[in-house]
Amino acid sequence: MTLRHLRVFVAVADQESVTKAAKELYIAQPTVSVAIRELEEHYGICLFERLNKRLRITEEGKRLLGYARHIIGLSEEMERAVGDPDQRGLLRLGCSVTAGAYYAPKAVKKLKESWPQLEVRVRVHASDEIERQILKDELDLAVIEGVPHSEYLVCEPLMDDRMIPVASPSAYPEEMDLPRLLGCPLLLRERGSGAREILEHALGVRGYKAEAAWESSSVEALKMAAGEGVGIAFLPERLVEDEIRRGTLFEIRIPDFVIRRTIRMIYHRSKYISAGMEGWMSLIRQIFDSQKHYTSLPEFHDGKETDFT
Repeated sequence: MTLRHLRVFVAVADQESVTKAAKELYIAQPTVSVAIRELEEHYGICLFERLNKRLRITEEGKRLLGYARHIIGLSEEMERAVGDPDQRGLLRLGCSVTAGAYYAPKAVKKLKESWPQLEVRVRVHASDEIERQILKDELDLAVIEGVPHSEYLVCEPLMDDRMIPVASPSAYPEEMDLPRLLGCPLLLRERGSGAREILEHALGVRGYKAEAAWESSSVEALKMAAGEGVGIAFLPERLVEDEIRRGTLFEIRIPDFVIRRTIRMIYHRSKYISAGMEGWMSLIRQIFDSQKHYTSLPEFHDGKETDFT
């Protein structure tokens, strides 16, 4: 079993096709088939099954796939670090939309100040897409809101913040009970985002559902729609501070219903933690620790807040 076998296996798993994998790797189709057969014989398992004219990876194949991706990633990292003494360093940082809008610019600025030669590549997506890229070793670290789903991820809490309902001051009252609020047009993040998942879970434990009048991956679009009186948006408190201060949006109070969420740093459990990566992780912790002093979480008196940690 060699790196070549693993590269072929990963390509077939990603493409779900021997023909497409061969084309991607610029090798002959029979060579791909032989490499997969040799892997299956080596481990004594079946890696793929053919369903509806497409290859589907088996459960045994999925277990091998995680290791294969990280062995390949470690090999490439070793080549960069050892093969080039002048290597400046590369950090592939993923962020969910909230983290990318509010925290990532501060984090990257601090990272560049501490490591001027460091190349930082940032990817901002919904939380489920960030998780997928971590699992495929397309990212080194990520900062997301919500709870990761994969057992292959290590997650570390960084700080808490709130999700609050906001609207135009001229369109809605200052206080509403939950059923009445849910009867209004709701402006929500797209499915797959950490913010949407947290909101739906918070409502679900109380027996409610959120029906979106608007769905968007753009926080700015939701803020603008709320400001125009289109509906009520559930958004992270940090991302609407300026609008609340200017009076274009306000927070609607809901008795006995507060949503707290945890922002987390995640990475693959098989990831090699180099000295450089440990330094970057430490700096990210410091950045978020400094932000805690500015978090305005409310006091709770009846123990009825909804806390997702």
